[in-house]
Amino acid sequence: MPARCVRVLLLDASRWLALTPAARKWLDSAETARVARKRFAQDRELLTLAYAAHRLWLAVSLQCDPIQVPLIRDQRGCPQVPGTPLHTSLSHCDTAVAIALSTAGAIGIDIEPASRAHGLSDLAERIAHPAELVTLDGLPAHAREAMLLRLWVRKEAWLKAAGVGLAWEMSAFAAATDAPVVFAGHPELDLQVTDFTEPAAWYAATAVAPGVAVDWAWLQPDNASLA
Repeated sequence: MPARCVRVLLLDASRWLALTPAARKWLDSAETARVARKRFAQDRELLTLAYAAHRLWLAVSLQCDPIQVPLIRDQRGCPQVPGTPLHTSLSHCDTAVAIALSTAGAIGIDIEPASRAHGLSDLAERIAHPAELVTLDGLPAHAREAMLLRLWVRKEAWLKAAGVGLAWEMSAFAAATDAPVVFAGHPELDLQVTDFTEPAAWYAATAVAPGVAVDWAWLQPDNASLA
């Protein structure tokens, strides 16, 4: 990957289930253990595919075998690729998988199914900044819930990229799309959040250094393979 580049890959793991047996060989022991803790077989398959796709894309960028990718997780569970120029983030929910690679510094990504919007109005004060609440109050119920989910994925992506995890409340900051989230006196936390509006069934966003272009692709089984 060139310098100061960000690439995002989105996929629906349910369309790749036939490749699960082949994908298992690319997981390390820690990933295999996390997969084994899943109660249901389909959840184990989907997580296997998420981990395998992550390793495969890193391997292509690093020009090595997937199992040789130096992929570890820090104390918060965030993926790291030490000894390489890459920063990475992985998000998976139900069948949705989003993978981000960056040579432009820290990155975070989040993806959620659109169905998660239902009922989010009850959590509005935990998700939205006071300025955002003003805008939300003027929206009809359906649009309000959709906006809250959009805010959720933007802020989750930012929290991952900033590396602060649960130490920051979502309501503590505003996260407009395609604009930096700015904290006075903390320039290292100035990260730009970008929405992905397709596919419509999911909401996704990524956060990275301001001014960096984000390239993204939707991986389809008819034009690519994990094998």
